[in-house]
Amino acid sequence: MWLLIKKELRENFMKFVVMFAVIFGTALSLIPYGYNMSLHFPKELLNNPAIPKSIMNQLGAMLPKLKDINFFIYSQWFGKNLWELALFFAIIVSIGAIAGETERKSSIYLFSRPVTRKSILLSKLIVIFTFLIITVTFNTYLLPILANKIHLRVNMHLLNIELLYAIIGTLATAAISILFSTLIDDRVRAGLAAFAVVIGTIPISHIKGMSWISITNLYISWKAFKLNRVYSPPIIWGIVIIIACITFSYYILREKEF
Repeated sequence: MWLLIKKELRENFMKFVVMFAVIFGTALSLIPYGYNMSLHFPKELLNNPAIPKSIMNQLGAMLPKLKDINFFIYSQWFGKNLWELALFFAIIVSIGAIAGETERKSSIYLFSRPVTRKSILLSKLIVIFTFLIITVTFNTYLLPILANKIHLRVNMHLLNIELLYAIIGTLATAAISILFSTLIDDRVRAGLAAFAVVIGTIPISHIKGMSWISITNLYISWKAFKLNRVYSPPIIWGIVIIIACITFSYYILREKEF
């Protein structure tokens, strides 16, 4: 198992470095620079006739809330920068799990070795999931340190709740990508399919009673933010997605011919 894990680390090292660097740089720029920009947003732009009134109304209602560092982190980090980057990179680093082996013609050698396919899949999951968790967690906990530098105190209890949603959402996206990587031998087509599923759930979630289906709603929860505690349904649904995708991936991989 350890040799398989070392193989995965070696093959994915540069992707992991790039992902970590981009998210780390985004966290550094968000506080204090992004926060200070929101405090000094030019009010005259709210009267710009070129921008739809509905957007201006939403922006006008949000600006005062952004002064609260906890709401700023919730909306601009978890609700915008982190989920966009983490979901994107979760697909990029996961989509080659099996499809990459097929494209490189290494699958015939790998799956003919005296190791079980369960061990191969497990080693890939350990490496991908561990790195995603470390990247999301490290850079999220960087924010209260940066906030403290400008004498702002972050609600750590609330931050931990939001972080839990972020991790579940990111791992759910990775699990979906690994499933498509097992189903489709081409990384580009598999990646496009994974993106289509993730993005496609967003308009469906606007249908009454279907809000639970969107990956973005699994990632963060406004209800949890308002209650300042874990709101279980999105967490449970995210865990169901992870378990289901991994289970299907294993059974497909077990029967797959290379």
